[in-house]
Amino acid sequence: MTGIRDLEEQGFLRLLSQSRRRRETPMKLRDPLARALVAKARENMLLALEIYNRPTLANRLDSFTQIFCTAWEQLMKAELQERAPDSIFRPAKLNRQRRETIGFNDCLKALFPENSPVRQNLADIQELRDESTHLLMRELQPLASLLFQSGVLNFAKRYLSVCDEALVSGKTLSLMSLVLTPPPLNPVHLKEVYGSANARDILTKAQEMEAKVIQGYPIDYAFPLGHEIVLTKKPGPHDIRLSLTDLPVEADAEVIFVKKPTDVSKDFRYRLKDLRMLLSEHFHREFSNHEMLAMIEREKFKSANNEFHYHYEISRTHGYSEACLNRLKNRISQDPDYVQRCVDSYNRRPPKRRQ
Repeated sequence: MTGIRDLEEQGFLRLLSQSRRRRETPMKLRDPLARALVAKARENMLLALEIYNRPTLANRLDSFTQIFCTAWEQLMKAELQERAPDSIFRPAKLNRQRRETIGFNDCLKALFPENSPVRQNLADIQELRDESTHLLMRELQPLASLLFQSGVLNFAKRYLSVCDEALVSGKTLSLMSLVLTPPPLNPVHLKEVYGSANARDILTKAQEMEAKVIQGYPIDYAFPLGHEIVLTKKPGPHDIRLSLTDLPVEADAEVIFVKKPTDVSKDFRYRLKDLRMLLSEHFHREFSNHEMLAMIEREKFKSANNEFHYHYEISRTHGYSEACLNRLKNRISQDPDYVQRCVDSYNRRPPKRRQ
């Protein structure tokens, strides 16, 4: 029983089986050619995943589709060979010593019905492989990766069904990285980089792929990354619940704060001269720019973007809110010496070193 800890589920079940053949045979495939094809299919699929997850490789998408389709073709031929030996070979031709095997499309037709989402997934990825020379796929990667993810998961399920073994160890966390919602393609950018004709081809292909994903094709065709917001009285364990509350939230609570987007130009509409004018009108005295800077420095409004202050990056200017104006009004009203103490503290600042 040495090495029992390293056994996968399928291997453990084989040891418990009463069938002598099942205990002694690592795979349920009996045909030697089928077993060899399965081994190559597994190696190629893992190689395809390794290539896809190398972001520094410039042609990784082209390489992935080539090796991905090769792995699937080998797995399908192994299944057909196991069912009927030599069924993957074409009829012999005169004056040819070597036999030819059937193609990728022949395997698809033999194993999957025409309306199968797995077949549609493989057919579309094969089309991407064949068109990769002129439809530069870097721009299509976000959409294509949804098909790739389903294709890899389909391969893992089919491999388990054919071989009675898992494609990868159960300790492996994932097969490949998921991507987020793909950004829209920029026709102007595509035209500048690839020319009008190629840009049109890429946009057409992207629209065809996106239409299938949006129409809700099964997960065996493309891996969905959608979300829905619904009203329900019985939320599930994996649902994210949204609610309105004015109550304080504990520090360790699992809460996601959702805030309504606002127009910063309206919320932070005051400039420094506006604050100075409004304070002067309110207190019937003239405030200088030096006093205003001193009070803002004392309150640390400009330390970050907050409810009192906002820094406009493009124009490199500062905006102040109504809350900032009210804070200064309260400070000055409650402490007659507030302004002078701010100025004294501001004047004691160490001089800034020149860079």
